[in-house]
Amino acid sequence: MAILGLKGGVLSAFNIFVEGIKIDGVTKVIVPEYTPITTTIKGTGISGEIDIPIRGKFPSITMKLIVLNSLKEHVLRQSGLLLIRLKANFQYLNMQTGQPMNIPLEITAKALFKSKTSTAFEVGGSIEEEYTYEIISWTELHQGVPMFVMDKLNGIYQEGTSDNSLEKINIGEI
Repeated sequence: MAILGLKGGVLSAFNIFVEGIKIDGVTKVIVPEYTPITTTIKGTGISGEIDIPIRGKFPSITMKLIVLNSLKEHVLRQSGLLLIRLKANFQYLNMQTGQPMNIPLEITAKALFKSKTSTAFEVGGSIEEEYTYEIISWTELHQGVPMFVMDKLNGIYQEGTSDNSLEKINIGEI
């Protein structure tokens, strides 16, 4: 999944913070795919079945950090709810002016450590570790404006619309 609304550019720099501590050596962040839970509709008058997505309801969602020999491994695999923050710069070419444009991007996740795997040892190869986290809440800010908010425990789901406003569904009040 592309981060909401950001296509046609490049992530020019990023930093990862876990519980406020900068994690060096992160080579890749695999962000979650938002595929909502679906319900199947079938019955008279319908030729077959239709899977309908349920807005704001998601199955298990994970994110992964690929890390090259971090000295802060103890921070990455703590138990309990972790605050993971990605701060980045997204750069794209403005087609009207021909000038490069920069968009500050910030993602905040509350997550639970799930697993750690290491790559195979081989001569001339690096040893990377993959940390997987179960996402409890996720917030995306583009230039400081919330574009996507999902909080599974509190039943909150907001998504940016074409006019940059947020459509909010408070699942707990439906």
